[in-house]
Amino acid sequence: VPAGSEGLSGFAAAHSGLGNSLNSLGRYEEALAAFEKALVLMPGMAAAHCGMGAVLQNLGRLAEARKAFEQAIALEPGMPSYHRALIETRRLAKDEPEFAALESLVRGEARLPEGELIELDFACAKAYDDIGDHARAFRHMQSGNARKRAQVAYDEKAEMEAMAAMARTF
Repeated sequence: VPAGSEGLSGFAAAHSGLGNSLNSLGRYEEALAAFEKALVLMPGMAAAHCGMGAVLQNLGRLAEARKAFEQAIALEPGMPSYHRALIETRRLAKDEPEFAALESLVRGEARLPEGELIELDFACAKAYDDIGDHARAFRHMQSGNARKRAQVAYDEKAEMEAMAAMARTF
């Protein structure tokens, strides 16, 4: 961080968050501008590079998206979500470095937070599907889905009662 710019990281995070929100709303050009501002303030902000990649992917600019995802990975190689974003842009081959990177992340998965374990499972499912190892792809898809489902608080009985109450009211 350049001298005197210690406080800029918060502004960079705010611009990056704005970029994510605008991307979710389909306001892609505004999202790109927000990520560009974040990266002017903090060029090494991996999350902003990844967010920019997501916008570029939504715009169909896949070569640029891949470069943004690759930059995010170069800055934070231990983030499965960045690897997943990259491999979602193309078909992966077994002998590519990205495949080896995923396998390395699997070996160190005990150190990952639950959200990144979910991303890792889905990235591996895509990678193994790409090379035709459907059994391993399916195991990772099952694991990712089970982990994701465990994060969802859903009470079927309460939901059914709420729907019945709405039907009675309206």
